[in-house]
Amino acid sequence: MVESKDYIKTFNGKICKAQNIIGYCHNFNHRGYISKGLVEKHDCIKRKCVYFEKKNLYYWDKQEQIKLNKQKTKKDNKTAQIKQKKTEEYIHNIFKQYNNIYITTIHIERRKIILTYIYEGTSDLTEAIEHLKKEFNRSVYLKRVKSSIENRKELIPAYKD
Repeated sequence: MVESKDYIKTFNGKICKAQNIIGYCHNFNHRGYISKGLVEKHDCIKRKCVYFEKKNLYYWDKQEQIKLNKQKTKKDNKTAQIKQKKTEEYIHNIFKQYNNIYITTIHIERRKIILTYIYEGTSDLTEAIEHLKKEFNRSVYLKRVKSSIENRKELIPAYKD
């Protein structure tokens, strides 16, 4: 048999487990305990209700930690995007000296870089590939795209006939 102190009546008259109670509302209109679901439904936190009192500190600490983790992840993703863009620009600059090569996509993974390209020339790309391997300490793989003139116009925005 479950003891009555394991369950608490919320301000809306429903009974819930004591572990789900996270606050207390001191508002005269609906004074009482508030569960996790009621806090979300009534937007107590978003509205910054002055009558709301936090009760379950472990829950609130956990919520704060989740919020901080989301912010950190967002910042890390932004940093990774900036780094990815700089890396792509660097790779494009290396291949600019080869007039007849057009890099269409750059896929960077943990241990390798995959470059998809259109190449019309006969120049040796070994020097550029070795430079990239040394610079990024990763394997570099080239994937050639066979294309017609119409296809090149789609793949390369600045392509000129």
